[in-house]
Amino acid sequence: MSLKSELIVLGKVNYSDSSLIVKCFGENFGLRSLILKGAKKTKSRFPLSYFEPLSLLSITAYNPRDNRLITPLELSIVIPQNSTRLDFRKQSIALFMTEVLQFSISHNADKALYSLIRSLILELEAIDEEIRIFPIYFLNKLTRELGISPEINASDEYKVAGLDLKSDEHIVLLHEAFGTSFDATYGLSWNADQRRTLLNDMLMYIQYHIGITTPFKSHKVLEAVLS
Repeated sequence: MSLKSELIVLGKVNYSDSSLIVKCFGENFGLRSLILKGAKKTKSRFPLSYFEPLSLLSITAYNPRDNRLITPLELSIVIPQNSTRLDFRKQSIALFMTEVLQFSISHNADKALYSLIRSLILELEAIDEEIRIFPIYFLNKLTRELGISPEINASDEYKVAGLDLKSDEHIVLLHEAFGTSFDATYGLSWNADQRRTLLNDMLMYIQYHIGITTPFKSHKVLEAVLS
């Protein structure tokens, strides 16, 4: 049976001297991996540029049983992301997003989640200003789509299970981040230290509620690039 879908590239690892395994999230098949034999050869049918973080590709392949590796028959770029590829700040954000997504999404197809991630990729490509807020904006939207965003109780305080909040400032920052409408997030003014604190707290919250035991790493680079 043939498989046709759009997909988002989440990462790649070397399989041999000439081949790659690419982890991706497909609109119609969820979290899967592709095997690309000879992908690193100069005459490969599929350029290595296809497999940059958050690339949007269209795939045609045979659908293997038991969630085994997918061997593509055809691959093509759906939407070029020239701005993201040429801007080192956007590259850092793309790496951060792929790390969070690999730990956060399930193996099942989820078209609503796919649509959200796709729209965020296009927003990252288009954005020119307030790029330092984008990682927080991304986590805000992702937690809501995953159904783990903190709730507000009658006293208008957040349930922040999984966080060791050391000061009232942490609570205020989380209230602003999780309680603000998506578009209004860009109107908030946080300095570098506040953004760092907020990003760390939001990641700790996600780790707790999804059950992630491996610590995130890419946000450390992100903090340096966007400070």
